[in-house]
Amino acid sequence: MNQICKTVIIGDSGVGKTCIIQRFTKGTFNEEQAATVGASFVDCEFKLPNNESYKLRIWDTCGQESFQSIIPMYFRNASCVILVFDVSNFQSFKGIKSWLSIALSSAPESTPVVVLGAKSDLPSVVPESAINDFVRQRGYLYFPVSSKNNTGIKEAFDKISTLAFEKQSSLNEEQEVRIGDEVKKQSDKKCC
Repeated sequence: MNQICKTVIIGDSGVGKTCIIQRFTKGTFNEEQAATVGASFVDCEFKLPNNESYKLRIWDTCGQESFQSIIPMYFRNASCVILVFDVSNFQSFKGIKSWLSIALSSAPESTPVVVLGAKSDLPSVVPESAINDFVRQRGYLYFPVSSKNNTGIKEAFDKISTLAFEKQSSLNEEQEVRIGDEVKKQSDKKCC
């Protein structure tokens, strides 16, 4: 079975979401990356130790405020949320709270969230204590990453893909139970 694990990456415009995805999926970095308009996705295939394969479908969302009203629909059936801020831009760190609120109100219950501090090759203006408090209070994982220097990307996505697969497996089991319950209800009904 080739499962698709939907993952959504969110954060302010210009924090480096698309560059992170390109570094992970293509091994490239574009210093002049244009802003994403709307959303797009890319699939990456993974193999489990038992040789079963699955796809991590990463939805790259735009960070412009004018598009925030359409973002919630991308969280439907999400297996993982990737919350991104730019370590060299304190406003982007403050903005992750509103992005998190959007994600939590739209994603399935208990969807894992991973926080990425992008542009870790630049001097950070976000206190490490603030980052640690944010992730510790919520039980999230945090990875500082640099698309430019290709640091932290593989480690982050190794964990993201594992969390997404585990969540998707749980969602599939829940759906099978609901379908089974519905079939039983239908078979219990008398016809005439």
